[in-house]
Amino acid sequence: MLGDTVFGYQLALELPSGFRELRVAEERFTVNGEEFYSRDRAQVILTKTSSRPEAKFLVDWHLVAFPIIQFPPTLVSVESFRQWLARSSRPKSTQVLVE
Repeated sequence: MLGDTVFGYQLALELPSGFRELRVAEERFTVNGEEFYSRDRAQVILTKTSSRPEAKFLVDWHLVAFPIIQFPPTLVSVESFRQWLARSSRPKSTQVLVE
């Protein structure tokens, strides 16, 4: 919760047999309990609302969709969530190896 807005973000990664990189299996973003988008592998679905129709598109399964989705200006608090997420995902310390 940031301010009066409750955000939900779920990300599931997988490493299929024969792959060398993780890929996105599922991704989901909600605002105040309402789904904004969901994803299954490469297929992203922006949920239909009263102001926009449902939209479907593909994203490379090695990329997370959240950073590239443009949110409507009415969801200005999403930028606050993005900033919070960026701060909380930074490493707490950095190690440098010198050989």
